[in-house]
Amino acid sequence: PTGGVVALIEPVAVLSGRDTRGVRGDALAIASLAVLWIAEQPVFDADVEVCAPVLVRGGTAQTTLLVRGRDFRPGPTTNPPSPSAGSWSSLLAALQDLPDRSLLTDGVVGDIADATADFRDQYYGLAGAVIDQPDGSPVLPRLVTSGLIDPGRLRWGERTCRFNKTAYRYPRVELRGLTVPMQEWAARRLVPKVLVATQTRVLEAVVDPEGDVLPSVPVVTVTSRGGREADLWRVAALLCSPPVTLVAAQRHLGSARNATALRLSASDVLALPLPQDRAAWERATRSFAAASGAVDEAAHRELLRASARAMDEAYGLIDDDELLSWWTARLPQAKPVTSDP
Repeated sequence: PTGGVVALIEPVAVLSGRDTRGVRGDALAIASLAVLWIAEQPVFDADVEVCAPVLVRGGTAQTTLLVRGRDFRPGPTTNPPSPSAGSWSSLLAALQDLPDRSLLTDGVVGDIADATADFRDQYYGLAGAVIDQPDGSPVLPRLVTSGLIDPGRLRWGERTCRFNKTAYRYPRVELRGLTVPMQEWAARRLVPKVLVATQTRVLEAVVDPEGDVLPSVPVVTVTSRGGREADLWRVAALLCSPPVTLVAAQRHLGSARNATALRLSASDVLALPLPQDRAAWERATRSFAAASGAVDEAAHRELLRASARAMDEAYGLIDDDELLSWWTARLPQAKPVTSDP
């Protein structure tokens, strides 16, 4: 049978969410995505951006028209996704005019690292054990939310955060206040690691070399498969780079609460590509480590850009000022208060 049109207003996460992959494939098996409307601004009271796929049953659309805003402004046309496509993030990429680059890669993050994401059980398992304490004896593990993570910079103690509807400046966890299963969870997390934020416009990561930080949901924890601290710095430099943010955007735009933010799962992080030029990667890693230790904000940003340039080179993108500028414009600004996940 042919004929019929359906348009449903959905959270923008329907375009690339893992749980909606089957729905996307089934829809395109019997219909064409003729139009996609993206709100690009709040429409409902909920803090979630929305979109409306317009599906036409029968026939095969050669292009998909992108429409934006409350006034339904026509945007570009682009190739429609195939039924087998993992996500429809390419549509958002076309709407946002993402740079188009071919990278020189060799392997994936999962070749050298493991990654884990925690869930509601861990989030609520910490409730009642979090206190506000700048220091003291004994020194308790620090709790870190996504909002306290910037590229190469942990903002714990600098920025207020919220956990379980309570504001904290110096959130720490009293381990003795946890249940036995939660204490076992904390022991697994209190190791050297990389912490990766979510709901961000660029990938944002910091290294916890001492292993004295506990992640709050939805922070992703990355550990070295071989137990090497050097690999943690390599992975963090890679994540906080223009080419890898570009890959993440091409694959996962729309996975977060709005059309410009990224929310990667642990498996998504492990699937990100490693660069081909290992020497340039090492230079980037040294600059990233220096940026992480810089006290002065201007020096931090300069060293972060140096790391980004070297990572561009590691992926075969030499002196790519356009890509660097695109990435720099998306870097986080001051965020005095974070929100609950």
